[in-house]
Amino acid sequence: MQTVLAFLLLACAIATGGWMSLRVLKKAGAPGSVALAHFMFAGIGIAVAVAAIAAGDERRLALIAFAAAALGGGVLLGFRLMEEWPPAFVVIGHGLAGVAAVGLLLYAALG
Repeated sequence: MQTVLAFLLLACAIATGGWMSLRVLKKAGAPGSVALAHFMFAGIGIAVAVAAIAAGDERRLALIAFAAAALGGGVLLGFRLMEEWPPAFVVIGHGLAGVAAVGLLLYAALG
């Protein structure tokens, strides 16, 4: 059950993050409210995923990918606070790490 909840929350994070990525890569900017929603979906989803992993589930590789995505999110937050445009590779890397982590979580849950 925890894995399903984590997956749903993280799917919302992917949706909001994907929209923000497109806006940022076009240098159009993203509203702070969407960034906050993305942060909340991702943060709570990762917390639920960590709880599932701590309960004995074998999803440790997903946890490493989530840590990489969270690190990239922190770097992106730093750029936002400095009011600078982040490099495209940071935006794309953060997104790929997050999607990979959710994919690994889903793979471990289904297989």
